[in-house]
Amino acid sequence: MQLFESVVMFVVIFLTIVCLGIYLKQRKILTDDSTSTLSKLIMELVYPALIFATVATAKLDYEEVVAAAAFDIALLSVGAVSYLVAKYLLKLDRTSLAAVVLAAMFSGTSLIGTAMLKIVFEGHPENVSIGIVVAQLSNALLLNSLGIFIGAHFGSDANSGLRKQIKDFLFSKPLIALALGLIWTLLNLPTTGILAGALIGSLAMIGAAMPLLAALVTGLTFKIPKVKGLTLAILLVVAGQLVLEPLFFFYWANRFGDSLTYKEIGVLMTSLGSSPVVVVICNRYRCNTELASTLVLSTTLLSAITLPISAYLLASL
Repeated sequence: MQLFESVVMFVVIFLTIVCLGIYLKQRKILTDDSTSTLSKLIMELVYPALIFATVATAKLDYEEVVAAAAFDIALLSVGAVSYLVAKYLLKLDRTSLAAVVLAAMFSGTSLIGTAMLKIVFEGHPENVSIGIVVAQLSNALLLNSLGIFIGAHFGSDANSGLRKQIKDFLFSKPLIALALGLIWTLLNLPTTGILAGALIGSLAMIGAAMPLLAALVTGLTFKIPKVKGLTLAILLVVAGQLVLEPLFFFYWANRFGDSLTYKEIGVLMTSLGSSPVVVVICNRYRCNTELASTLVLSTTLLSAITLPISAYLLASL
């Protein structure tokens, strides 16, 4: 019951902010230009700050790395399946293809996931830390690298050529922040004290705006889509994100010999809805943002059902 209530609470919070974004757009307080500005603010400042502050303070453990590997295999498998189905069976255009693949692969571990873990594992902060590190080494790592490349490659900017796409990807702020964060933690550089503490604290404070801004962008870009022709795409993402990914993770975590605690954390994280960052990436690189927004909202709503089911099945092990 605690898990169900916590999940429902976060879904309501997220949808409330999304509705706020829709309301602000209708009142013309925020416009389409605001959407572009907020997306750039997220990708150029807020998201990189969140990535660096989280990764730089992470402490790596062997079992966390193994769990992250299971997570990576799961989302890459779902990404490959969704790409093949969306391209060759659904025959989606490039911008819609990017939205479907991104939404099917990447869950909202950095936004809803972290807060959910804090409530589900209340009194066990070590489990929350495990979840954050595993998510950063898997979902976040690939979202900040492969995810951005997918958006740049399949978006309207694809006309700029592969060389420019690779250059833009390598010099993207999220990827740079991820690389610097990994270097910081691998070299065991200080994260406390006047200078280091001020740096990490400032970036963490900036990164705290990520859930609000991502939900607002989702609301600002949301439009009631033409269901005709999109139903199968939505079903594909729902099946990949909420069903296949948790199953793939559990299979590989079991093969790798992860403990039950790591399996529980991983299955819950892979059972989350699509990451709102997918909408930001699609908006930034001019993919099908409306479809991406619809997919994020659909999977977020349905995750209120799949998460308790996942928790029930785990409890029966």
